[in-house]
Amino acid sequence: MQKISFYPSIFLAEETNTAAKQITTAVNSSQNINETLLLAKAALETSNEKLTRVIHAILANPHTQDLTNADGSRDTTFVGGRNVIEGFTHWEFDVAKKDAAIRLVEVINRNGWSLHAYGYSKQSSATNSLINELKKPELQADLATLGLLNWYAELIKSQENFESIFNLKAGTKNSKESVEKREAQIPVNEDIEKLITYLNSIIMFNTKDENWNKIFNDVEGIVKQMTSVARARRSNHKTDNSASTDKPEDKK
Repeated sequence: MQKISFYPSIFLAEETNTAAKQITTAVNSSQNINETLLLAKAALETSNEKLTRVIHAILANPHTQDLTNADGSRDTTFVGGRNVIEGFTHWEFDVAKKDAAIRLVEVINRNGWSLHAYGYSKQSSATNSLINELKKPELQADLATLGLLNWYAELIKSQENFESIFNLKAGTKNSKESVEKREAQIPVNEDIEKLITYLNSIIMFNTKDENWNKIFNDVEGIVKQMTSVARARRSNHKTDNSASTDKPEDKK
């Protein structure tokens, strides 16, 4: 006997949102005028509209722009000092400054000459590593020789500011946002289940009806595809967690 199987617990809110949109589109395109099916579709559209609004609102995290600005300041601070130091490597008429610059360039290269182009997490790691290495007395002396102790202080300040805002944004995402999405997702999952339950029932008595078979097959295909996506994500997540606790985060 044909039957659509739906497992709501495995879906992220975004995956439920996508599945609901595709299911309502499939029902609309079928032009079926069955009253119960249309009521089920209307209920799904209503609950999913709320989920869509919640997801879009969350994308507008109040700390997103602040984080972008902090990252830009961090990038500018690093690149400005790096380029000044690199320039001093050509300072032929002052050997002390040239030698200090050469040593500092080696340190920057070790930690990432282009670290400003890294993802957020990788850049923070590289920047903190650079800051820690530049704490060495001999390198502090080299920075002093070039008159760049203020740059070093600003690099520390820009990194601390970025990390503070990053943690604020992550905290908002991990608490309030996840609760709001979950609360908006539950009714959508329930409405999908109701529509699928009706389709599973109706197809039992309309096995040769082309219109009902098309709707059934379309919805079944959508659910199977989204289930595969969700299971693949969960599988990859488990693999990533077992392999490493440091997940890369690209942003540029």
